[in-house]
Amino acid sequence: MKYLELKNTVEKLLEFMEKYDLDDYNERLVKRNLNELIYVIDTDEIDLKKEKEINDILYSLFPPRGGLTEMYVADDDREKMNKINDELGELKKKLANYELI
Repeated sequence: MKYLELKNTVEKLLEFMEKYDLDDYNERLVKRNLNELIYVIDTDEIDLKKEKEINDILYSLFPPRGGLTEMYVADDDREKMNKINDELGELKKKLANYELI
């Protein structure tokens, strides 16, 4: 079931990115990795190779610079921006703390 939870989190993050039109170069790379993660989860059975592939994709989403590490939403309304980024932060935290085992 952990894979279903992971897939749901990834789908929510993709929906969030669409909703807030996050589409610069960094965001496109993140979207590509998130879609790849869904693909890996959806194909065949889960084995050690697949678990490693999932872990590698999750790791690639959080490089020292770029990726989800530095992704945020800017808005002129500070209160709205904080609320949006709190929502994004929760999704990022779920992915960052995901454990397969």
